[in-house]
Formats: sequence, C-alpha cells, structure tokens
Amino acid sequence: MLLRRLICYLNFCMTMILLRYMYIMLWHFSTRTKEKGRHGIIPSVDSNMLCKMLCIFGAIILFSSVGRNLTISLLGIILGATALNFGKASKHLFPV
Repeated sequence: MLLRRLICYLNFCMTMILLRYMYIMLWHFSTRTKEKGRHGIIPSVDSNMLCKMLCIFGAIILFSSVGRNLTISLLGIILGATALNFGKASKHLFPV
C-alpha cells in the first residue's frame, strides 16, 4: 500500500518535470524556426533530438496508466529518468 502510494507520487512528480521539459523543447522549436525564417508545421529535427522527443512522449504515455499496474508505473519512472538524462546531455536544448 505504501509502495503503491510512493510510486504514484513519483509518477506525478516525474510527469510534471517532463511536461516542463516538453514546453521548453516546443519553445525551442518555435524560436529556432522563426530565426531561420522557415515556414511550415514540422521544423527540421536531427536524430538526437528526435530520440529525446520519443523518450519523453513515451514516458508521458506510460504515465497515463498511473496506479493501474505497478510494473508499468515502474517502467514509466525508468523511461522518464532516461528521458531526463538525454535532456541534461544537451545544454542548448534544456538550459536548466
């Protein structure tokens, strides 16, 4: 019971952090496309940035199953930590 509450709390905290990083990433995309003067819906993305985006989106999809299954919640925490690790490796994308 206590373990399930702790994991749900960790899921909630990790989801808020990942949503903040997603906001920073989307802001970075919009300013980068404006600076280069490109017009279009999808900006140019390199493979490293695409990997980070997929990790973060996958983690948020896994976080939607909070409290349903303990194994999926733990996997979501691990995937979220991996996404944050990818984000911290790129200082220009995640300035915090």
